[in-house]
Amino acid sequence: MQTTQSSKTASTKIGSSGGGSGSTSVSTKQVHPAILSTFAPTGCELSTWAYLTLPRPTDSNLKSRSANSHELPNLVTAHSNSLKIHVVDPMSGTLVLASSYDNLAGTITTLHALPNAAGTASGRKYDGLLIGFAGQPRMSIVYPPGGLLDELSVSSSGGGGGWSGVLTASSIIDLTPALIERSLGSVSPLEQDLTCCITQDKKVPTVAVILGGGVSIAAFHLHKSKYDGKMSHDPSSNREKSIQNWWRTASDPYFLPLSKLALTVPMSRVTASSAFYQKYQSRSSHTATGQNVSKFSHGFGDILSSAFLSGYTEPVLVILHSNPYRYGGRSCTGRLGHRSSYTRTPLCLTAISISILQRRSVVLWSLPDAMPSDAFECHSHPKGGVLVVGVNEVVYVDCSGKIKCCTAVNGWVRSTGSSALLPKLGSFGGIMQPNPSPLPKLSIQLDGCRLSFVNDNVAMLALRDGTLYTMELHDENECVGVGGDDAMCISLSPVGKRIGGLGMISTLSVLPLLKIQEIEVDFGKFLDESSLNPKKEEVVKDNSDSLALSSGKKNKSVWKDDASSSLGLVFAGSRMGDSSLLLYGLKDKVELIPLERESDDEERSSHDPKRKREDDTPSNAQVKKEKLELDSLGPSNIESKEQKIGNDTTTVTDDEGNSSLEDMLRLEEEALYGLDSDEDMHASREQQRNITLLPGITPKQLYRPQIRAMSVFQHTKVLDSLTGLGPIGPGCTGPTAGRESKDAVSMFRHMLRTPSKGSVVNVHPCGYGSSGGLVKLSNSGMHPGLTIESEIDCLDVGAIFPCPLLGYFFVQKKGQNSGCIIMRVSKEENLTALEEISIDSVVDDSANDENSIPSFHNVRDVLTRMSILSVKEFQCRDDLSTRCIFITRFGSAYGLIILSFTQGKFVIDHSHFIGSLDDGQMIDRECLVSASFVESLNASKLLADAEDLCLGCVWSSGNASIFNISKQGSWTIQEFIISRDVVKRQEDINKSGFYDDRRITAIDVFAIPDNIFETNSQTKGTSGDDEKDDSAHCSSDGFNFDEDDWELYVDGDENVSNEYSNRKQEMKPEKRMEASEMAPSRYNSLAGYVSGAGLSKHNKSVLAITRQSGQLDIYDVSKVFSLSEANVRILSYEELKSRALLWNSSSGCGQGGSILNQSSIYSRYPLTQESYPAEIRFFFCGPSESVKPDDTRDLSLMRSLCFLVETNQGDTQLYTATKSNGSDVMSFERVPLHLVARPGRDEKRHRDKLIRKGIAKVADGSNAMYRNNRLHRFFSISGEDGLFAATSRPMWFLSERGAPSIVYHRLRHCAPAGGADVPIAGFCSGFSLYSQKTHSDFITVHERIGRVGSQRLTLCNGLSDVFTTHGILTGKGTCVEKIPLGVTVRRIEYIDDPSISNVAHPIFAMLVSREVDVVQSNLINDGLTEQQRNQIKEEKERQKMAKQVEADLGGFDIEHEWVEQIERDDCFEIEKRYGGPPSIPQSRYELWIIDSSNWEILDTFQFDEFEHGMTMKSLSLSDIPPDMTGSSNNADDDMFHDEVPFLAVGTGVIDEDGEDVSSRGRIILFQLRRTGDRTAKFELELHFVYDKEISLGPVTALNGLTCEGKSRLIVGAGAEITLEQWGSDKLTQVGFFHCYMQIQDVIVFKNFILLSDAYDSLHFLVYRESDKSLTLLAKDYEPTSMYATGLLSRGGSLSFVCHDDRQNLTFLSYAPREIAARGGNKLVSRADCHLGTQTTALNSHFCRSSLIINSATIDSSLVALKQQDPLHGKADDDQRFGLHYGTVDGGFGSITPMNEGTYWRLAALQSVMSNALESDCSLSHRAWRLYRRSTRRGGCKSNDRRKGVIDGDLVMKYVDLSIPEQEDLASAIGSTVDLILDNLLDLSFSSSCC
Repeated sequence: MQTTQSSKTASTKIGSSGGGSGSTSVSTKQVHPAILSTFAPTGCELSTWAYLTLPRPTDSNLKSRSANSHELPNLVTAHSNSLKIHVVDPMSGTLVLASSYDNLAGTITTLHALPNAAGTASGRKYDGLLIGFAGQPRMSIVYPPGGLLDELSVSSSGGGGGWSGVLTASSIIDLTPALIERSLGSVSPLEQDLTCCITQDKKVPTVAVILGGGVSIAAFHLHKSKYDGKMSHDPSSNREKSIQNWWRTASDPYFLPLSKLALTVPMSRVTASSAFYQKYQSRSSHTATGQNVSKFSHGFGDILSSAFLSGYTEPVLVILHSNPYRYGGRSCTGRLGHRSSYTRTPLCLTAISISILQRRSVVLWSLPDAMPSDAFECHSHPKGGVLVVGVNEVVYVDCSGKIKCCTAVNGWVRSTGSSALLPKLGSFGGIMQPNPSPLPKLSIQLDGCRLSFVNDNVAMLALRDGTLYTMELHDENECVGVGGDDAMCISLSPVGKRIGGLGMISTLSVLPLLKIQEIEVDFGKFLDESSLNPKKEEVVKDNSDSLALSSGKKNKSVWKDDASSSLGLVFAGSRMGDSSLLLYGLKDKVELIPLERESDDEERSSHDPKRKREDDTPSNAQVKKEKLELDSLGPSNIESKEQKIGNDTTTVTDDEGNSSLEDMLRLEEEALYGLDSDEDMHASREQQRNITLLPGITPKQLYRPQIRAMSVFQHTKVLDSLTGLGPIGPGCTGPTAGRESKDAVSMFRHMLRTPSKGSVVNVHPCGYGSSGGLVKLSNSGMHPGLTIESEIDCLDVGAIFPCPLLGYFFVQKKGQNSGCIIMRVSKEENLTALEEISIDSVVDDSANDENSIPSFHNVRDVLTRMSILSVKEFQCRDDLSTRCIFITRFGSAYGLIILSFTQGKFVIDHSHFIGSLDDGQMIDRECLVSASFVESLNASKLLADAEDLCLGCVWSSGNASIFNISKQGSWTIQEFIISRDVVKRQEDINKSGFYDDRRITAIDVFAIPDNIFETNSQTKGTSGDDEKDDSAHCSSDGFNFDEDDWELYVDGDENVSNEYSNRKQEMKPEKRMEASEMAPSRYNSLAGYVSGAGLSKHNKSVLAITRQSGQLDIYDVSKVFSLSEANVRILSYEELKSRALLWNSSSGCGQGGSILNQSSIYSRYPLTQESYPAEIRFFFCGPSESVKPDDTRDLSLMRSLCFLVETNQGDTQLYTATKSNGSDVMSFERVPLHLVARPGRDEKRHRDKLIRKGIAKVADGSNAMYRNNRLHRFFSISGEDGLFAATSRPMWFLSERGAPSIVYHRLRHCAPAGGADVPIAGFCSGFSLYSQKTHSDFITVHERIGRVGSQRLTLCNGLSDVFTTHGILTGKGTCVEKIPLGVTVRRIEYIDDPSISNVAHPIFAMLVSREVDVVQSNLINDGLTEQQRNQIKEEKERQKMAKQVEADLGGFDIEHEWVEQIERDDCFEIEKRYGGPPSIPQSRYELWIIDSSNWEILDTFQFDEFEHGMTMKSLSLSDIPPDMTGSSNNADDDMFHDEVPFLAVGTGVIDEDGEDVSSRGRIILFQLRRTGDRTAKFELELHFVYDKEISLGPVTALNGLTCEGKSRLIVGAGAEITLEQWGSDKLTQVGFFHCYMQIQDVIVFKNFILLSDAYDSLHFLVYRESDKSLTLLAKDYEPTSMYATGLLSRGGSLSFVCHDDRQNLTFLSYAPREIAARGGNKLVSRADCHLGTQTTALNSHFCRSSLIINSATIDSSLVALKQQDPLHGKADDDQRFGLHYGTVDGGFGSITPMNEGTYWRLAALQSVMSNALESDCSLSHRAWRLYRRSTRRGGCKSNDRRKGVIDGDLVMKYVDLSIPEQEDLASAIGSTVDLILDNLLDLSFSSSCC
C-alpha cells in the first residue's frame, strides 16, 4: 500500500538504470538544480507602525491632531525574508495589503520605524524603516515605492515619476569588518543575529547595535542628507527660495570602548571563601577564569538587551549584561531551580552616556549583580527609567539608577532573584513584592511575552499563549508601600481576553488613539454603547486572575464621572499561527476608595477588646499572615460565581465574612476597590496615606503594596485576523473529495475507483498548539464535490453567452455559418445541469431554403445559418424590457440583430447591417477582429449617460468603431469610426519599423464612476491661489520651525505655541487636508491605489483603445457622440483628443512598461520583439458591492481598479490605477506576477506534430481574423469581483486584502496543449443557479481528452474552494487553505487502500500532539502535614548521606542520576508570599483517523504518558513465516506472499526524569477496518495489531523495502537501522546497519537506501536479498547536521539533496569512477547553495511539462498525451522528479532538475541580473545564496563552494521587465527573449506540485 500514484511512479522510476538486488549502476551524469519559492513565508515575527504611504501629520506637537482615517499610519510586518505593508481601513476594521516584498536577499531580524525620516520640497515628512538582517551584521534604511519616493520622482521629473517597485535604501550599514576585528579570531560571534534599539526623543535618531551576541556595541546617528537641490519659485511672495528634499543616512559608527568602561563598573569578584569558588573554582578547568577575563573579555560578559533612556540631553544607553568576573556568563536554565545562591547568576544593569560626535562615552551608573538571573529584555519607560523583564518578575529602575520596585509574577522568584531584590529566606520586606493588593497574586511566566506601552504608565502585555494582561506602573500617589511607606509598584491584572490561533506570540504593537470624547472616527461603531457610557459598576477580584464588573451589591463603588477613556489599536503577531488586529477601550486612572464594613461587623469588632489586643500582637499577626497566604493560594477555601465583563465570562470570589482577625486579614488581601464620587476623593495626600482598604487596618500593618487607582481595558474586540500557517511539516499527496453517491451502483463504482486517478492536492501539517492544523495546496477547478455542479461532454463549440434575465445560454458553434446552440438550466432531484433546447421551441420563423442566402431579418437564419460572434443581454431604457443583441456574420457581411423574447418566442426587433449607412463614405473596415460591449464596473452605480448600449469593434484595417444603440420610439444606431491615424506625428519620427504603425489593436468599453479620472485642480477650481496665500501667511513672521527647533523653542513658549495654533486653525480645512485628500484613492495605501471608496454615485461610459505603437487612450463616450448627430462619421485622433480625451499614455502598453502615465517622455521600443495589445480589460478587483445580508462592513476600500493586457504573443500584463501624493494625476503601475503566460515551444511543436499526423486541422481561414474575447469580467462570484483570463494559462485575477492576485484554474481531464489555441474555448458568468441575487455562478467550456475537438462543459457554483475562511491567495497561482484543528500535527499519511478510502471519503492518518498547560496545584497543597513533610525530608537527607559515603568508598559517582533526582527535589518549592507555581506545558500524543471530505475525526488512539510520536508510515508487509528466513537460497523464493496493509507508528519514550535516562522506542502496527452499514454513515476504527519495544533509542524513521516480491519494514532507531520482517503475527529482525549518531530519515528506492544521520550527513546503502545484508556503498564524509533529505532525478541521473542546520542545500551524487569519490567510497558534491530558511522534509513530485500543466487530472492527461505522441516520455526531460518543501517560517518552495542547456542559459542570466537590476534594501542575491559554512566543526569542512544552483526567484523577475529591458539582458548573454521565456516557463511549471 503506497501513498499516491505519483509517489509510486517516483519510487519506481528514480534510479531506473539500476540492476537487480546487487546492482549499483546509477548514472553519474550531473543533475542541475533550481530552487523556486511557491509562496513567501506567512505569519508575522516583527511589526511596527509608520507613516510610509502618506506624510506624517503636520502638527508639530502631535497632541491636538485629529485621529481621522486619513492620518492612521501603516502597519508594517516582517517575517523571515518577507516584508508587508498594510493599511487599516476604519470603515470595515480590516487590514488592507498595500504592498508585499517577498524573497528579500536576507532574513529580517530587527524592524524599527524612523519617524520623520525624510522630507520633500512641499514640506511633507515621511517615516522610514530601519531593517536589520540575520547573520553578518547588516542594516538598511529603506523607503517603499510610492509615498515619499513617488513624490520625489514627481518633483524631480516633472511628470508622473518613475516606478522602481523596490525598497530603496538611503544608507547601508555593514558592521561585519568591525565585528571580525573584535571577535579575536572567533567565528561564532559572526553567526549571532544583531539586536538594536533606537531613541524616541524626536531628535536626531541614535541607533545602538549589539554585535555578535555582545562582542561589541556600535552606535551611530541618522542625520539628514540631501536628496536633491532643485529650486522652486513661490509666485505668492515673488521670491526664489531653496527647498531641498532630504532623507536619513547613517553616520560613521562609534564603537563603545567596553573594556575601558568596564573598569568603572564596580563588579564583584570571586573570593576564595565563596560557595561558588569552593564548588567550581577548585576544578582545574576553571582556575584561570578570573585571570583571563581581562585578556579575552571586554568586561561586560554576555550583553542580553539594551534600551535608550528618555529624559537625558545626550543619548543614554542602558544594557543588561552578566558579570564575567564572578559567574562567567548567563547560567543554564536547568540550574535556575536551585535555591542555593551559588547556582544563581544575577545580572547587571549599566547606563552609558554616548556622544557620537565627540567619540566619547561614560558610565553614568551601574547596578552590578542586582538584576534577576532570568531577566531577558529591557524596555524603556516613556517618562524615564527602564523596565527589566524576567521570566518570574518585572523590575523598574529609574533614570538615576535606583531600583524603585519589583513585582513577582509567581512563586519561583527565590530561585532567580538577586540578593538585592529578595530578603533573607523566612523574612519580610525587600524590593521584591507580590502583585499589589487587591489584585490576586500571580502564577504566570513571562518567558516569550511581549509588551507595548499604551500611555506613559500603562502597557499591554501578552503572554506566550496570547493571554492579555494590563501592566501598570503606580507612583507614590497611587500606591501604599509595605509598612505604609511611600513607594512605587507594578501591577499586572488580566484583561480577560486570550487571542486565539496564535500558537505563540511574536510581536505586540500598540497604536494609541485619542480619547473617545474628542474624536469622530468610525472605530467607535465597533464598540458597545456601554464602553462609551459605562454604567456605575465595581471592580471585583476572581480566583482565575481576572477582573470583572458586577452590579447590584451593597456598598458597591462607582466609576468616577471624570474617568478618561481612550481607544487604540493593538496588533498581535505570531510566526506560529494567525495574527490579530484588536481594538481596545481603556479606562485610565480609575481612582478607588476603601469599602465600608457592614454595621454589625463594625459593632462586633469595636466591642471585642480581646481581638483588638490580639491584633496588636506582632507574633499573632505574623502567624495569621502566613496562614492567610496558604488559604489564599489553596483552591479548596474559595467559593466563586460567574459574572460577565463585556462578552467575556469570568469568575468572581465571594468575599463576605465575619469580623474576626483572620477575616480582617483576608479582607486586607482580597478587598475590593470602589470609586469615590464625593468630596473625600479630593483630600490631601496625608489623609489618603492613612487610608487602607479596610477600617482597623493601618498602613503600617501592610506587608504587600496596595494601589489606589488602576487602569482597565474594556471591550477588547478583534477587528481582523491575518492567516498564518506557522511551521509547515512533512506532508503527503491525496485526492480531492468527490460528491457523495446516493445510489448503490454509483457507490460501488466509487469503491472500485482509485482516488489517485483523479485530481490530487498536497496536504501538510502546519502551526503549533492552538494554531495547529493542516494546510492544503490546490487550485481552482480541482474540487468536483465542492464547486462543480455538473459536467457535459460536447463537440466543436466555442464561446458561451449568458442571458440570465431571459434564462437562456447561447453557445457558439465552431465553423463558418454554423449558428449556435440554445441551452438552459434544468434541476432534477437536487441535480443541476444545462440542457439543450430545440430551436423550434423558441422560434416561429419558417426555415428558408438552404441554398438561399440567409436573411438578417429571419430569426431562424440568424441562429442557425450565420456565425454568431457575440451576444449581449441588456435592458432598454424606453420600456425597461429585456432584449439581447447579436453580432453576426455571413461571408463578409456583419450585422447587429436585436431580439426580444415575447410569448416564449424570440422575435427580431431591429436589424442593422454594418456599413449600410455609410452614404458613400470610403470607410475601410475589412474583417472584424474583436468586439466589446459596455459593462459597468460598479454594479451599484447609476449610468449617467443617456445611451442604452455601447459597442466597440476593432477592424483588421486598423480602425475601430464605437456604436451607440438606443431606442426613443424607434431604434437608432450611431457608428463613429476612429481612424488609425496614418499621419506620422512629430514624436514618431525617431521610431522605425513595426512600431511606426498606429493601427488600433484592442478596445474596451466600460462604465466607471464619473469622477475617477478627475484631478484636484479640476474639482477645486480656483481655490489654489487662496490656499497659497494662506500658506504664505502662515509661514511668515518667523514661524518656520523644524522638528528639533519646535521641541526646543516652541513647546516651552505658550504664547508662541498658542499663536501658531490659532493661525493653523484659521487655515482652510482643504489646506489642512491637502496631504491626505486622495479621493478617490485608497486612503493611505501604497502609492494611492484607486479603490472603490469615495467614488461618485454615477457612472459614465468610457472607451479605451490601444494602438500598435503602445499608446493607450481613454475617452468619454458621451463627449464622443456629442461631436456629431450623424449616424456614421469618421473621427480623427486630433479631434478626439481635443474634445473627449480623459487620459492617455504615449507608449509602453503591450510592451511591458513598468508605468503608464501622461508624461510626454516616450519609453524605448523593442528592437526585435513585435508585441502589441491584442485584448484589454479594465475591472475592479476585490469584494463585490452586493453586500450579504449578514455582512454590514464597507469593503469598498479593498477594491482596486486594474487593467489587464494580453499581447499578440500571449503575454499577460497587469496594471493597477494609482494616484500619488505628489500628483493627483492617474497612472497605471505594473504588478509583478512572476509568471510566463505565453505558449511554449513544446506546445507549438506538439501542434505541428498533430497536424502532420492529421489528428488536428489547420484553423479555418474564414474566421481566422476574429477571435473570441478571452478576458472576462465577472461579478459576485463567491462575493468577489475580478477577471477570468481564458488564455493559454487559464487564471483568475482576484484580490487578496485589496492587492491583486492570481489563481490558476485547473481543468478536469483536460486535453494536452496543442490541439487548440487555448484550453478554454468559452466562459460566462453573471447568472445564479439558485436564484441568489448576491451570488453568481460560471460555466467553462474546455478541450478534454479524446479526439481533437472533444470538449467538456462544466457548470460551477462559485469559487468556494478558493475563498475559504482561512484561505490565502499566494499571488503565484496557488491557493492555500488552512484547516484549523487546534492540535500540533506531526505527521500525516494518506491511506491508499480502496477498501478504506474512496472518492467521496479520502482517509488520512495523522500523528498529533495536544499542547496542554498542567497546573501544579500539588506544589501548593500536597495533602501532607508539616510533620510528614519533615519526615520525608529527613529520609531523603539520610539516603543522600548514605550514597555519599558509598561514593567516597568507590561505589559510584556522586553525580549519578539517583542523586541528581534528590537534588532536583529541592527545586520544586515555591514561596507562597510572592505567588503560586505557574502552569507547565506538556504534550500528549495521539493517532487520528480523519475523513478529508469534512475533516471529521473517525477514530483516535492515545499513546502512553511520556511517549512521543516520532514517525508514521502507511505501507504493506509481506507475511513471511519465520522458517523462511534461515537460508539464502530456498525453493520458496518464487512463492507469492500475502501483502498485509499496516499503519506503522514509531515512538520515543522519555520518562519524567527527562534525558537523564536513555530514551527507548516502540513500533506499533495498526490496521483500519470499516464498521457499520457501508450505505449509512461512513465509519472506521483503528485496530491495534502489534507492538515491539526498541531498546536502541527512539524510533525516528520508518519505511518499506520491497525486493524480489518481499516487503519488509526498515526501522531507524538511535544510531542503527534494522530490517524487520512480518510473520506469525510478529516482527523479526533480519538485518541491521550501524550508523554514528542518530538516524534522521530513511529513503528507499528500489533496493537502495539513502540514510541521513542527524549529525554525520548521508550514507548510501544497498540491500542484497541473497544474504539479507545492508552494505555501505558511499557516504558524505563532511560532518554535517542533517535536517531533511530527498532525491532529485532527471532520466537516469540521480542526485541526493540534503538540508543542514545552516539552512544550506547540498547536492551529492554517487560517482564511483570519479577522482573525488576516493575510490567510490565518497559521495561527490555537485552543487550547493543557501536556502535561507529551515525545512524538515523534502517530498518528491512529478515535474509536469507545459503540455499538461492545465489539467487537474494529471494521470488521464498524461495517458492521452502518450496516445497522441508515443515518443513522449522517452526523453530525460519527460522523466523528471523534483522536490517540494514547507519551511518553519510558513513558506513553501520547490527544487527542480533541468537540462544542461537550460541551466547554463539561466546561470548566465542570473549572473547578469544580479548586477543589472536594483534589489530591495540594496541586498546582494549572489551573496545571499552562498553556502554558509559550519562554525562548530569548521576545521573538517571543505572551504570551496560549488554553487551551481539557479535562484528561480531572481531569474523569474525577468518576466516582469519591459520588453526592451528583456532584450538588453538577452543580448548580454547571447540569447533571445523567446528562448529565455520558454526556459522560465519550463522552470515555473516543473516546480508546481499541485
